[in-house]
Amino acid sequence: MTPAIDREALALLDEVLELDAAAREAKLRDAAHAPEAVARVRQWLAADTERDARLSPAHYVALAQADASAAVAAGARIGVWSLVRELGRGGMGSVWLAERADGDFTQRVALKLIRPDLAASDAESRFRRERRILATLKHPNIAQLLDGGVTADGRPWLAMEWVEGRTLRESIARAPLDPQRLLVLASEVAGALAHAHEAGVVHRDLKPENIMLAREGYAKVLDFGVAKLIADDAPSSATQTQPGRIIGTTPYMSPEQASGASVDFRSDQFALGALLYEAATGRAAFARDTPAETVAAVLRDTPPMGTAIAITVPPGFVRVVERCLSKDPAGRYASTHDLARDFADLAHHPQGVRAPASAPRPTRAAATAGALALLAAAVVLAWWVGRNGAVDTSAPRALRAELSIAPAERLWFHIFPMHAFALSPDGAQLVFAGQQDKQRMLYLRTLATRETVRLPGTENPTNPAFSPDGDWIVYFANGFELRKVAVRGGSSTIIAEAPNHLGGLAWSGNDKIIYSPFPGTGIWEVSASGGEPKQLTFPDLDAGEGSHVWPMPVAGTPLILYVAEIEAADTFDAGRIYAWDATSGERTLLVDGGTDPQVFEGKLYYARAGTIYSVAFDAERVALRGAPQPVYEGVAYSPAVGAAQYALAPGVSVRMLGGEGVDLIEMVIVDRAGGVEPLGLPIRYYARHQLSPDARRAVFQISGADDDLWIYDFERRQLTRLTEQYENIFPTWTPDGQYIVYSRHREPPPSVWRRRADGSGAPEQLTSPEIGSKRAQLAHDVSPDGRYVAYDQFNDIYDINIDLYDFTTKKSITWLGTPHKEHGARFSPDGRLVAYRSNISGRDEVYVQTFTGDRRWQISNDGGVDPRWRPDGRELFYQSAGTLYAVALGSGDDLAPAVPQVVVTGDYVGAYDVFPGGERFLMRKRVREPGGAGPLLIDIER
Repeated sequence: MTPAIDREALALLDEVLELDAAAREAKLRDAAHAPEAVARVRQWLAADTERDARLSPAHYVALAQADASAAVAAGARIGVWSLVRELGRGGMGSVWLAERADGDFTQRVALKLIRPDLAASDAESRFRRERRILATLKHPNIAQLLDGGVTADGRPWLAMEWVEGRTLRESIARAPLDPQRLLVLASEVAGALAHAHEAGVVHRDLKPENIMLAREGYAKVLDFGVAKLIADDAPSSATQTQPGRIIGTTPYMSPEQASGASVDFRSDQFALGALLYEAATGRAAFARDTPAETVAAVLRDTPPMGTAIAITVPPGFVRVVERCLSKDPAGRYASTHDLARDFADLAHHPQGVRAPASAPRPTRAAATAGALALLAAAVVLAWWVGRNGAVDTSAPRALRAELSIAPAERLWFHIFPMHAFALSPDGAQLVFAGQQDKQRMLYLRTLATRETVRLPGTENPTNPAFSPDGDWIVYFANGFELRKVAVRGGSSTIIAEAPNHLGGLAWSGNDKIIYSPFPGTGIWEVSASGGEPKQLTFPDLDAGEGSHVWPMPVAGTPLILYVAEIEAADTFDAGRIYAWDATSGERTLLVDGGTDPQVFEGKLYYARAGTIYSVAFDAERVALRGAPQPVYEGVAYSPAVGAAQYALAPGVSVRMLGGEGVDLIEMVIVDRAGGVEPLGLPIRYYARHQLSPDARRAVFQISGADDDLWIYDFERRQLTRLTEQYENIFPTWTPDGQYIVYSRHREPPPSVWRRRADGSGAPEQLTSPEIGSKRAQLAHDVSPDGRYVAYDQFNDIYDINIDLYDFTTKKSITWLGTPHKEHGARFSPDGRLVAYRSNISGRDEVYVQTFTGDRRWQISNDGGVDPRWRPDGRELFYQSAGTLYAVALGSGDDLAPAVPQVVVTGDYVGAYDVFPGGERFLMRKRVREPGGAGPLLIDIER
């Protein structure tokens, strides 16, 4: 349809709306009107007629008769799902809350039953094809498609992720969204659309009913691609609707959608604009009394922006929404990623959308001036100005402020604390890994305005770093991934696997990420856009080096600095800082006894024992000049991994004060009555432990620069080292108490080994992963008959199997392998059952399965990890959110797990084990946290 035809159709519609049927038909038959315009008006009027017919009792009788075979009720089974209750009805069908009915595990979904009359003629083949596309949409703000199909009577159905909360429609009915929530919503939904459009999926029915506001505060877009699944009978591409078909909800249709023209991703942009206008004002942008009038408004009217949207909403928001609502698709965004970046930028900078990335970057003077706005509010500056009457700019002065980091409950955290924050290259922004309500995310802080914005989709981050242009942030996530996210927001994307990262990362000037992906390896390099990683450096095992960590490029040179871990030392204070030349492959020793290097404005900075030193550095000659001088003292640092909490940029330095950045642990025995008996061992970081079969000894994994195994004798109260070099982790006993089975790093990946518990003899390797593989093997338990070792087999960042090493055949087999994460296996005392942890339901829960069959029981019901059996097999213990639970078990073939009961709660963390009788537990008590809750100390030179 051309604009001229659209205009003629709208004019004709105005003429005939108030006429009776005979006069209307005569007018439509007037040869003066273009046939295309008449056809469009007839279509709009038919929509009104259809609506009126749906209001009549006869319509409902006919519909009931036509749909009798498709009637469903609570308890009906569709696929593996059992319907629980109807959640709602709409024009496409009904939506039900459903649960898995196959008994494999507990899972709830929102199951949408499509009306049979709306199903495409090739519904079954269409569903198989389209489900593969939709299942690839994995974004934190998109409700995941989990299952789908066609019932025996031809009724299509979809099982979607169940999101508890309320729809945007319900929220708008109460009141328009407040400005900050509106901006975050716009950023989240636009980011979801950008992700889908990149995959070739257009929503085509975006409306407030299809946006769920979860209880946790984030938005989820529902029903992506549903219209595509049920609509066109004729073949079409993943991104276009065939002309002549009107699919969607009228008040949110784009003009091209309403007129039956071809539809692409820009139609979703229009719907988003209409949706956000309504969220901001509480009034629909185009809804009128009848569908035909609504279509006319979509094609002709422009909603009143400036007068309707609250003055507290930034003008930039109005401009972006106006662009989304352009009648001409060419006037909208050429890429939804650009739209998402603008909304994310508004969420971060409500004062307005930033200049494009190609615009000149701020000068050092401009960045410093912006940072000084922070200090204008600082007490020290106010006092200085008060005494002197004006700020003297004739000479550089160091001014200082303390920066509180909300919403971070704790910046530096967990077993191996990495870098908690990073400065942008211009010194204007700070990114940090913050925690709020037990959820860790990346947060962006603008120093000049004190504004903090969460970056959605960056769950479980560590070690953030900026790209050289300041437009991107790279970080480790979820323990297995190297990811990046745009500073302006949008989708976080995986660059590479990092299966057990412990040694930092940096973004080099040639658009490469250099990083240390796992212990026992060197520095690796991968393109910032992804691809095959390449190893650059290799530890010198003969020289006693364990790993190369904390890489840092030297701008404008081929040099990369890194730290060589020294195996014989338990602290990175003994590390050696090298400069490695990427051109020649040669390396030069710069510092013997230091860690965490940075080169900035002609100086090398590094850390040792909480002090930051600096020394002049000649990059051309690769040499130091003069003696190192202490610059900052009392900086939070970790001798176990070598991370120091400081960052530098032109005119700005930031550091966090504190001590050793690792949770120190006291080993204690806790009983069910709450009694606590310290073991009397030195306070250190005890990472994992397990009692011997007779409970007279325990094996401990103690973490330092290396992880080593130690044997503790309870009677003699004596701790004896078992291993002395390389990384030795995840220890477990053989049933006879003669051996310790464990995982060992020498060359990656970790494989399964064993050694006599008395320390005699040499370690023996049991499993042999593929050469060059990154697929770690982590030992957990040995079967009661001593035949099998159960261990985690990492396949990729999403897939972990439980494998068995057979001492009889000296081979490994997979015991439990799914596309999910199953790990942490523990044999029951009689060997008939195996307890383990799995995320197959969407979160970690504890399950029990028969060792030689496939019968399975879910044990935990609200999250659970680390199962342990009572020695008589009558109870199973597990942990969840810092609490130890017990579940009573039946005997025989029916396990009949009881309701979980709280056993121990308190400041206990991680691994534990159960003494005989099941009344006492060997547990790890946290005695203090690192100094990681802020504030940060900021120095600004002007």
